[in-house]
Formats: sequence, structure tokens, C-alpha cells
Amino acid sequence: MCGIAGFVGNGTREDIERMTDSLRYRGPDASGFFVDGQVALGHRRLSIIDLKSGAQPMRSADDNFVITFNGEIYNFKELRLSLQDKGYEFLTESDTEVILAAYKEYGTGVVEHLNGMFAFALWDKQRSRLLMARDRLGQKPLYYSLQNGNFIFASELKAFLQHPSFEKRLNRNAAQQYFLYEYIPSPQTIFDGVFKLEPGHTLVYADGAIQTKQYWDVDLRNTNSEVSLDQAKAELDKHLADAVKRRMIADVPLGLFLSGGLDSSAIAWYAAKVSNTRIKTFSVAFSEASFDESAYARKVAQHIDADHRELHMNMDEIAQLVKKLPEIFDEPIADGGALPQYVLANKTREHVTVALSGDAGDELFYGYQTFVAERYYQVWKRLPKFVQSICRWLVNKLPTSFKYLSFDYKAKQFVRAHVQLPLRHQGWLGAFSFEDMIKLLKEPIGDLTEPVESFDYKGAQGHSDEAAAFYQQMYMPQKVLAMVDRTSMQNSLEVRSPFLDHVVVDYVNSLPSKYKLLGKKDKYILRELMHNRLPQEIVERPKKGFTVPMGLWANTHWNTLVHDVLSCENIERAGLLNYSYVEQLISDNESKKVNNGRKIYALLMWQLWYNHYFA
Repeated sequence: MCGIAGFVGNGTREDIERMTDSLRYRGPDASGFFVDGQVALGHRRLSIIDLKSGAQPMRSADDNFVITFNGEIYNFKELRLSLQDKGYEFLTESDTEVILAAYKEYGTGVVEHLNGMFAFALWDKQRSRLLMARDRLGQKPLYYSLQNGNFIFASELKAFLQHPSFEKRLNRNAAQQYFLYEYIPSPQTIFDGVFKLEPGHTLVYADGAIQTKQYWDVDLRNTNSEVSLDQAKAELDKHLADAVKRRMIADVPLGLFLSGGLDSSAIAWYAAKVSNTRIKTFSVAFSEASFDESAYARKVAQHIDADHRELHMNMDEIAQLVKKLPEIFDEPIADGGALPQYVLANKTREHVTVALSGDAGDELFYGYQTFVAERYYQVWKRLPKFVQSICRWLVNKLPTSFKYLSFDYKAKQFVRAHVQLPLRHQGWLGAFSFEDMIKLLKEPIGDLTEPVESFDYKGAQGHSDEAAAFYQQMYMPQKVLAMVDRTSMQNSLEVRSPFLDHVVVDYVNSLPSKYKLLGKKDKYILRELMHNRLPQEIVERPKKGFTVPMGLWANTHWNTLVHDVLSCENIERAGLLNYSYVEQLISDNESKKVNNGRKIYALLMWQLWYNHYFA
């Protein structure tokens, strides 16, 4: 895993060195540069495969192509053999060289032959063009900008600030959208004129023009709707076993994140089955009982005979970490799970360089409680308006709890449901409702709903599949995977998720929704598959989130920080929010009238980010 940067246009070697060095934590093992006229590529390397001869940027044998690459290609050995049969010769054992050879053979279609997580930029000297590509599910980030005739790209936004021609301007429309979505919806970024290359897309820059093309997409047409449950389980079993096995190839120590939930436990079971040695597993323990899952992780580790390490959360350490996250993320992301995720990555890196995870299990197998809520909504929307109004009144009178996913919290989120499905689920997931946004924003600009106005449901059959389209296209790549990438790479740790293997994704999406959500039973086929493989207590456990008690901490650990950062002076200087509403949110949380922890956390992430980049 690595960090990449570069430009086509004006700039010097010193410029590309500064850009690349700003990403050094993504690749602490080595750095490399390619400069040829107006073309510059930079690379920071975290050595995982072929530790001796995989240096980048890497040139092709004929010197016609140069690549800077971030990621892992899991099928590179098979692809290498097929290219050798076509007459290609290789000088290294790295997957990077395979991409170069595959590009020579397949051109821009090279991406269709790659199974992995990747973001790369490849300079084609013969055609004077730059090809960029991002993996199908968006596991690895890639940003680009064309300003003043200079095309600039990088793994993270902070690298852009090191190029002298880059003009840093706040994207105010994106900033306002952040408070509704809790991330900046793609392809926009928090900086005006900088864009995310979207998952499953390539970009070609040549002759001063940009062309993007989609090479893969989510497909929810249920093409295997007639398959029996037993047949589906057998096929899923094969795909998951292959995906885990592919992701256990590394020339450095490897372990697994183990939360004690079904997703990570299933991956741990497969890893233990194929490993020749005891697998290393890592989990975190919370002192707050309603947030702690460590006992379940221990149970799974004992069941599969793993070498398990339990990492205890230092609350003071976590409280201080919140001030660092905006700089780590480059643009505001409001997810309290980033805090324990960062600590887990930090402490895991002391033992291994690669960690497998259970990311994407919820999005694929309909594991979020909002999938069940969607079924309740189909009943709710048929109720007379006056009945809905009475229900809202009663729900909003429920006493406030500060426990994780308390009944009153879930009920209050549910009754604010939006009529449009993507916005309904975003409203359930997010801290701020549309009504809140009216009070929060000083001068609304643009359209907050623009990212989902023409939402494509990808052939979905029914409401559950339509919801899955939202999670797999927006919530997962733009929030969950972005958070995982930044927290892990900040600690020079590579995280791999077998559920994100596109073969697994394509197969699960081809199955009917009843195999994923049967009545109120989520992850149905995965639970059936892991029956008798894992302890029944683990198989039947409901989803448990990975976060911190934000409402409580806003009144304790973060109280001074909240008042300092969200002061009238700071809020007014940014010019985006109404201070009186912000002040009321803090006051209501401190009096425990309302649990506004998530709202306050989102405000902190914004203001800390703004103070760092613009104050």
C-alpha cells in the first residue's frame, strides 16, 4: 500500500518531492520520482510484496510506460502467467510490473483484468497521455484537479497544497452538503476545483482534456433469482474462501481485525481454515459497557484458536485524538467510529503490516438496522397523516438516553423519514435532518439533495435492493471506506476486506433479497453459511456499531474543546453556520434534554477542519 502524486504541466522536481513527502506515512519504506519535461510522478512505498525489487515509479521494459501505483492486485500471479504465455518477460515479482505489461496488451481495458484494490496513474510516452484508474468499490482514493493548465493528482488532498499552482478555495456547496451526509458526496471535494475519481472509473488526460469512463458498476438485477438457498450457500462459500485466500498473500506479517460481530468473525474463520499457522487477531475494549464487544471477540478467537490481542481504549488518548482527525482526513467526515478505528490500526501496526477486515458485510447482506426500518416504513407511509403526527409527538416525548442506539434514539430517527428512499436512509443515518439544516445554515446555497436527485437503483428489485444500491454506491465508498483508508494508512497499515472482492460483490448482488433479509433477520444467507462454524451466540448476534459515546463525551472529555472550538468567534469567521443554533445544541446536550452528541461531533469535525486549513 502506498501514496501517489503527480502532475502534467508546470512544476519542478522539488514540487513533486514535496507533494509526495506529504504522504510519507502512507509509504514509510521508500520514495521514488519520475520527472520528464512537464510530467512528474511520485511514490511513497509501504512494502508488502516483492520487498527487494518493487520500487516505484516503475518503468516498462521498453521504457514507453511509467506507473505510480497504490494498492494490491490479488490475481497478479494468474495474470502474469497469461501474459507470459503471450511472450511477455518479467524482471520482478511485483504486481506493479504486471499492470504495466497488461496495459501494453490491453490498453485502457487493463482495469477489467485486475482483481484488487487500486489507484494508479500510468504515463504513456508514446501517446502523450496519462491514464488513471480506481478500483471497482472505491477502496483506494484518488483525487485530481485541472487548474491553470496544470493537471494534478494525488492519493490525498493535502498533496495538492504542495504544488505552487494550486489555488486553495473552499467549496461552500460541498461544505453545506457535508452536514446532511456527514461526508462530501462524490465527485465533489471540500476544495473547489478538485474532484474524486469515482469508483469503477478510469480517467484519461491528454491534450489538455479530461475524459472519464465507467468500467464497472453495481448490478442489483437479481440474475440468480431462481437459485436455491443451498446452491447459493455453496457458491458463496467458494467465493468467500477464494477471496480470503487471495488476501492472505504477503511478504510481511498479517493479522485480522476481530470485533466479535458476524462479518469479521466469518472472515477470521475462513482465514484460520486456510492458514498454515495460528492467525493473529486484534480487537479493542471499551470501558463503556454498551459500546464494548471484546468478550465476543475473545469467544471467537478461542473458538478458531487464534493468537488474540485485546487492545484497551485509553479514553484520554481517544479524547485528544479528535483534534487530529480533520488533518488526517483532509476533508470533514463525521463518524465517531474513526476514533476506535484509528486506535485499533495504530496498535495493530505494532504487530503486523497487513490486516484483514469484515468491511462491506453490512452493505452486501443488508445488515444495517435501516434495512428493517425500510420495511416498517412501507407500513408507516400508509398510515393517515394525523396518526403519523400523533406518533411523532409521542416519540419526541420519550426520555433521552445517552446509551448506544437506545430505543428513543432509533424511534426519533425513524419518525423523521423522508419520502425519497436515498434521502430517507441518509436521514436515518445522519445527525442533521432537513429541518435541522434550515436552522443550521446561515445562507443556504446550491441544492443539498443534488447528489441523490437522479439516483440510479441499478436494476434493484424492491425496496431492500434499492436501499442496498444507496449503501454500496454512496455510504460505503464515500464514508466507510474513506475512513478505513485514512485511519489505517495514517498508521502505515494495509487493510484488506474479502467482502469487497468484486466477484463476491457481483454474486451476492445477483441473489434475491430474501436471501439477505428474511423478515427481520438480516444477513440471512451469511448466518446460515456460518451456522455450526461459529458459536451460535455469534451467528445470531445483531449488528453492533463501532463508535464512542459522543453525547456523554461532549459533556465530559470534550467539553472544554467543544466550547473553545465552537465559539461564536470561530463559527462567525467561517461564515457558514448560525451560532445561536449551535449554542442551543450544546446547551441542550449539557442539560441532557437531548442527546446531541452526533450533531456536536459533526460540528467539531467541520470547525476543526476549517481552523486547520483556513484560519
